[in-house]
Amino acid sequence: MSIDVVESLRNALGDRQVVSTPEDLSPYLVDWRGQWHGTALAAVLPETVQDVSTAMGVCTQAGVAVVPHGGNTSMSGGAIPLDQGRSVVVSVARMKQIRSLDTVAATMTVEAGCTLSAVRDAAEDAGKLFPLSIGSEGSCQVGGIISTNAGGTGVLRYGNTRDLVLGLEVVLPDGEIWNGLRSLRKDNSGYDLKQLFIGAEGTLGIVTAAVLKLFPQPKDVAMAWVAVRNVPEALELLARTQDRFDTRLTAFELLSWTQIETVLRGLTGSVNPLADAHPWNILIELSDPLPEAELTQHLTQHLADMLDSDKIVDATVAESDRQASALWQLRHSISDVNKADGTGVTLDVSVPLTEVPGFIDDADEVVAGSFPDAKVFVVSHLGDGNVHYVVHYPHPGWQQLEDPDSTRQAIFDQIHAVAMSHEGSFSAELGIGIKLVDEVGRYKSPIELKLLRTVKDALDPHGRMNPGKLLPNTDRQPSQ
Repeated sequence: MSIDVVESLRNALGDRQVVSTPEDLSPYLVDWRGQWHGTALAAVLPETVQDVSTAMGVCTQAGVAVVPHGGNTSMSGGAIPLDQGRSVVVSVARMKQIRSLDTVAATMTVEAGCTLSAVRDAAEDAGKLFPLSIGSEGSCQVGGIISTNAGGTGVLRYGNTRDLVLGLEVVLPDGEIWNGLRSLRKDNSGYDLKQLFIGAEGTLGIVTAAVLKLFPQPKDVAMAWVAVRNVPEALELLARTQDRFDTRLTAFELLSWTQIETVLRGLTGSVNPLADAHPWNILIELSDPLPEAELTQHLTQHLADMLDSDKIVDATVAESDRQASALWQLRHSISDVNKADGTGVTLDVSVPLTEVPGFIDDADEVVAGSFPDAKVFVVSHLGDGNVHYVVHYPHPGWQQLEDPDSTRQAIFDQIHAVAMSHEGSFSAELGIGIKLVDEVGRYKSPIELKLLRTVKDALDPHGRMNPGKLLPNTDRQPSQ
């Protein structure tokens, strides 16, 4: 059967689009951090939506699972096959055409293999903005962004990926192609089908193209780095900044000093934006399509008012594009620096804004009591309540643990319980994947699980799409 599947794929698509040797398969069988490993019969590299459809049809006839694969930047193992070997990886990396860009309608239609940076660059070249911004934008791809409903630093102003997609093209599990590439802003003609596939992590079909929303390109941008004494002060600054600037506030990132110190130590040429170390720091960005908005002047005055009223401790405003880029580099270098420094168990939680201080305090207490040798890093998109709470061990400390896997699971269990006690979620923007599939069964209500399973069974009745991800008890062998 295994040989027949590979041969059938080669016969249908040609040798160029099918790889099956261990060496050629290896990039598709391990995540970028080396935490999850899998096996597969082959990897398919389609170049068109019809190629994807053909591959899906072959896999359906053979009764093997299909694992969609993009830029392999997932933090949750969502693009890695299980270790049972009865699957075919389908990578959309070669599907990277920008099919159209309409500056009047402010939309662009792109294929799923386009990197986020390519999309942003194309929009910029046309005088527009695609606002999604995450640290992996040079390698993450549109298909993966949509399949995980990626968030990033611009959610405060522009929303999640779900808010930036107007239409989709999707290859369904049986190989049928759904062309939903509509650019309509209003369409109440039935269920909003595209929303089923956004955040579905490839468990319902393979996204092959999307219509994305574009926005006016900012002509004036202001950035600042601000220090506060505690998280409640950060929340008050957020509220006052929103009151003053409304939608011109495009980023409000909260970082603990423990995280900043690690970045400064690991990122060559980096410097602390402020003269002293402070327990909590905030990166603020304002933007406006009007070139004469004078945002730097207004932000400087705003922060001066906050200093005068003792609402913040210190602040610096970027005076050039170079200074602004240096501030963003500190923020976007976090994942790579943390990976080089040690092993971090990253909790991607969200809680209501007023619950953020209590969540962090309670989580800190758990770590101090149960994992005393670990450091805690906090990186929060504070404006939307998303907290990346990282329990971090230096490499030697992690290697000396008696049972690292049990420690990782204990951290998940205890910190997620804290988040849920604060009316939160155990997954804010990084997806479920392999990493959190058990948490879905633990925290979703019976009716939620029933509804999720009903959708899955309706679109993928044989369980062949990305098994073992998103839904509990889906790691069964696909049915014949």
